[in-house]
Order: sequence, then C-alpha cells, then structure tokens
Amino acid sequence: FEGQHVTDANGTIHAEPASTTIKAKARLNGMPAEISMFEPLGADKSQRKRNFRVELDDAGREKIAAGLSTILSGPVTVDLAMANGSGPQRIVADLAKASLSVPWMGWRKGAGVPATATFGLEIANGVTRISDFSLRGESFGASGSIVLDSGGLQSARFPRLALNRGDSASLTLDRKGNRYRIDVKGKSLDVRSLVKTMDTLSGGAPTGADGGKAQPVAVTVDADLDSISGFHGETLSGVKVAYSGRGSEIDTLRATATTQSGGHVAVIDTEAGG
Repeated sequence: FEGQHVTDANGTIHAEPASTTIKAKARLNGMPAEISMFEPLGADKSQRKRNFRVELDDAGREKIAAGLSTILSGPVTVDLAMANGSGPQRIVADLAKASLSVPWMGWRKGAGVPATATFGLEIANGVTRISDFSLRGESFGASGSIVLDSGGLQSARFPRLALNRGDSASLTLDRKGNRYRIDVKGKSLDVRSLVKTMDTLSGGAPTGADGGKAQPVAVTVDADLDSISGFHGETLSGVKVAYSGRGSEIDTLRATATTQSGGHVAVIDTEAGG
C-alpha cells in the first residue's frame, strides 16, 4: 500500500462497521517492524492513523533516506507516523546505538551515547527533505532542516547548533558540485574537536560515522564568531575566518581574532603567483 511492502505479518485485525484497527509485528520493506493502524471505513478519513516502529540497519536507513550515510552509521530505531494525505511523515529516531558524525567539524557522537532526533520527512524525485529537525543529546543539540540527494548531503540550515556545552551558533551548508560552502555565525563555539582534527590530518582523514576514515571533502568556510574556546581554557574573541581546502590541503586561510590579553592575531596562508 502506498509503495510500502508488508510481509510476514502476525497480529490482529479488529473490524467494526465504522472502522478497522490493525496491530501486528511484520517486516516493512524487509525490515522488522511493529505496525499500528486505524482506518475509518466511512467517507471521513480525517481520523486515519498509521504508525510504525522500524529497526533500521544501514541498508534499511538508506532506503528511507538515501545520503544519510555521510553522517550516520549503525542501527536506528524509528517511530514513523505516515501523513494523512500530503505533507511530511513525522519521525522520531532513537540514535543511542548509532554513530553520528560531522567530519568537517571534527565532531562525532559514538555508539552508546543517548540521542534522539525528531523531524518531518518527504521524499520525491530522488530528493529527501528533512524539515523541523531537532537533535537532542545530554550535552549537544541542533535544530533546522536538511536536504539529501543521491550524492549525499545537498544543503542544511541550522539556526541553532550546539555540538558542545556552551555553544551558541548557527550554520548554513550548501553543496556546489563537489565542494561544500559552510557559513558559521554566533556568540560562542567550542573548537577543541576541530583542533584535534586539524592536528591529526597529517595522519589521514578525520573519523567518519562508521569509525573509519572519512573521505576528505572540499570545503569553503566563512565564520564570524564572538568567541571560540579551545584547550586549557584558552579563548579568542572577535573571530573571523575564511578557509578553503580539502583535508590537510589548505588552499586559502585568512583569520583574525583577539586574545584574552587583548593582543591581535592575524593568520594568512594562501598562494600567490605559484
């Protein structure tokens, strides 16, 4: 029904003149699932309910939202409420057993760290749109929207981004060809994970969601932050960064900031005339 394939169902159908209720354990598109459906039998379908709990492995998740493997790896428990008619499907995903990674920022949530994501999901013409996205963990969170296609992450808008305690920033991301354009703005950002990544890039790519080495991606970053914090209580204020590169290869780096003691810092790393 509606493109969904149910097999190996074991449960109950309770039928009355006005409605039918179905509860079963089954396989939904080949994946273990619990199904709960309420179907009005009259002309008014406004009370229709179709809820599913699905255990997704990596292959199953890619069937639902292709491209998420860029940032997500491992089993995910999904509660899905199919929309009544048009509009996004509402999804609640338990990410506790999965790894979540933002490799270009050096950030990673390992398997076993509790986290929940809620969002609306629409898939059309090979494009997956995630709206009203909200990620919650004990010390991190984000909210916004994401667009995925066959090439992976196409764009993201995060008005709220807090990958560490004390973060207060926003992020926009767009993919142009094989390069990501990232803009970061805000009051504060903990950059210790990014410092770790930059420090180890000479040994290869940063760690991906699956625990292996993530493929270096070409990125252009513009950042404007009131304050950034690093190791040993060090902070910089009035931080402006323009960066372009891939992995350990830096094409352009321009940065200005002020130290805790009021000293001005400027870094320029670029090529001119070869």
